[in-house]
Amino acid sequence: MRYHVPFAHRQRPTGPIYIGFDEPVSIQKRKGRFNWAAFMGLLLALLSPFTLFLIAPLALLCSLAGLRRSPRGMAVVGLVFSLLATTALSIGVYGVATESARKHRYHQQQIMAAQQREEIVETHGVLKVALREMDDYRHANNYFLPDIEEGMLMTVAYTDAWDEALSYQVNSDGCIIRSKGPDREFHTSDDLIVKLDGKTSEWSGIDP
Repeated sequence: MRYHVPFAHRQRPTGPIYIGFDEPVSIQKRKGRFNWAAFMGLLLALLSPFTLFLIAPLALLCSLAGLRRSPRGMAVVGLVFSLLATTALSIGVYGVATESARKHRYHQQQIMAAQQREEIVETHGVLKVALREMDDYRHANNYFLPDIEEGMLMTVAYTDAWDEALSYQVNSDGCIIRSKGPDREFHTSDDLIVKLDGKTSEWSGIDP
């Protein structure tokens, strides 16, 4: 094998002389390394639409790791695509969560509505029992109904489905037995009432 003296060393009158086939590693130009993290980030970002963007966060992490190495061109492109994919994933997750919450509220409303219907039916049954007692009193007292005090004592023993006592009222035509209804307040639109014709001492001026 023939040895040669590098040209650069020939110009030096003194100093160490390197004899060999190649230049020392210290003066060689290093070849650029392939940025695998950037490549994986870009690849995962491009594949993320086929996985419903579920791998978008992983693509974003790989792209960020790729920015710490050279060359960074592929990492920048991967970062842009992975950010878009992650944004799409976030929007999708938000939409699914919102729709799930809406369905849950609707389901709860349906349950509450069904429960309220059952409570109304139950309260109507209680009102009918109280009305039957008033009707028996009317037949036993020559078509006269109880006065306010007596009627309240009779109806207060009955409670509706909301654990509220019934109310007794009289007027010129008869009496009204009232439940507060779901809102638990008297004289509102959801009050449940039954009426019974008859005479009362408050309006006739005659004691039964």
